[in-house]
Amino acid sequence: MKVILFQDVPGLGRKNDVKDVSDGYARNFLFAKNLAKPANETALKSLAEQKSRVEKEKSAESQKFSVIVEKLKSLNLIFPVKLGEKGRAFGSVTAVKIRDSLKKQGIAVEKDWIILDEPIKTTGENMVKIKFPQGMEGEVRILVEAE
Repeated sequence: MKVILFQDVPGLGRKNDVKDVSDGYARNFLFAKNLAKPANETALKSLAEQKSRVEKEKSAESQKFSVIVEKLKSLNLIFPVKLGEKGRAFGSVTAVKIRDSLKKQGIAVEKDWIILDEPIKTTGENMVKIKFPQGMEGEVRILVEAE
């Protein structure tokens, strides 16, 4: 019996996969736990429409992220930091500060997308990677200056 999976089933397949399983397994386990439905003609058509819609959304999102990556190449973010007597910084530049600064520039990114091993506490120039969904990456130049 062919079934369409509603969610990932370990050892069987991923969400929206069409799988061929035994009748008993389908009726007693997959249908009973609402993990799958029978793969009839109408269900297969709606699945194909759904997959094409999701693909279009991914394409549009990918295009949006590529535009953002191009903007990031020409962008310099400047952060003034107070320095103590011995040149040590009071405070640091964190992913949240970078996100907020990008937001002021009209670029919306998530804090989790900013790849920063540790906060920046030294003056100078730093390149910070931003990893977007769908495997896209960009870099932004961070300039930390003494206040």
